[in-house]
Amino acid sequence: MGSGFLRMTAIPNQDAGSAAQSLLGALDAYSAWLSRFMAAEVGTGTEVQSGTQLIATVSEIRRTHFPYDSQLMSELLIVHTHLTTLLFEYQLTKVRGTPTQPLLKSTRCIGLVQRQIAAIEALRASATNRMGQIPLKSTASLTTGVPASGPEQ
Repeated sequence: MGSGFLRMTAIPNQDAGSAAQSLLGALDAYSAWLSRFMAAEVGTGTEVQSGTQLIATVSEIRRTHFPYDSQLMSELLIVHTHLTTLLFEYQLTKVRGTPTQPLLKSTRCIGLVQRQIAAIEALRASATNRMGQIPLKSTASLTTGVPASGPEQ
């Protein structure tokens, strides 16, 4: 058509229930990546790109089937960007040999992970509500090791 607009296409034959299931599966995959991030297993550009691809899948499913959850998705994308930026900043300080607090013990990192877990849970709740189920907690908050109340003092 040449209009310059992106064409939005829905996944064929996918009702709200199966779309919600797809969204939940994508959120679980992203939650697993977040757990690896917190276990300090994410450190290379390829691993960060993997997280970005996972969040892009979540975003595509959400955009196609749940356009009314755009604010929830925005929070997820914003915090993901902050997390990956923080990781790159941390890696730069290590390369420069600058002494720094371990990334996973920093208040900033823990706060961002808590925000991300909350954003994941909000999207999960929305998806499960659309399926007519009681919202279920993902395993993200259980496997990241981040206390709900913040960093230990």
